[in-house]
Amino acid sequence: MKKALLMDLGNTIVRNLDFDFYRGLKHIYGKAIEPKIFYGELLEFNDKLKVLTYENKDEYEISLKSYLNYIKKYFDLSFNQDLESLELEFVSKVERLELMPGVLELFKYCKKKNIKIVVLSNTSFSAKAIYSQIEKFHFMKYIDNFLLSSEYIFRKPNKAFFELGIKVTGRPVDDILYIGDNYQADILGGIQSGLDVCWYNEKKEDNYLNLDCLDIQNYCQLIKYLEGNYD
Repeated sequence: MKKALLMDLGNTIVRNLDFDFYRGLKHIYGKAIEPKIFYGELLEFNDKLKVLTYENKDEYEISLKSYLNYIKKYFDLSFNQDLESLELEFVSKVERLELMPGVLELFKYCKKKNIKIVVLSNTSFSAKAIYSQIEKFHFMKYIDNFLLSSEYIFRKPNKAFFELGIKVTGRPVDDILYIGDNYQADILGGIQSGLDVCWYNEKKEDNYLNLDCLDIQNYCQLIKYLEGNYD
């Protein structure tokens, strides 16, 4: 039995719903004190900035706070609150989250079996912003460590980010199972980092590269695998 799980967050532990970056941007503009630009100008600038940053980032992370700070400085925007609280408000507007079905049962099983769980997630949101999103689900008591790309330079599939996760588990790589949903970043990246990998493949997508991984559609299957009862 594996002694540690490395787990992705988005669409693996929680499902990301109704993501709308512009909704967050509009909210931030509304908080500015007598802005010297129209909202349309901000939107046009943002579309260009996103192409230079988020739409072209590869294996290195760009934090949302840095992104907002650039916009703030460029347009000389003033606010009655600091950048950290602006980010929290932005994040609260851009998406909704819900727990993936069966994930709490997995966490309880791991707790009972003393299987360590470390989260390894790509996100531009700060740790504080992510915690503000997930605190209502009350699962952090099952998590041993929380590693977010916004805090640690790299993003999956960069091997350096996986190596950080492996080191933090404190277990040999053979004792770790990595679980994620994204075929390129999670599955291919995990395999290239020497991990045994579980693809949370809820939609039964095609394994077109014939990657050697455990392919599951629900967490009941994963628990059976950890018990040694899954074919």
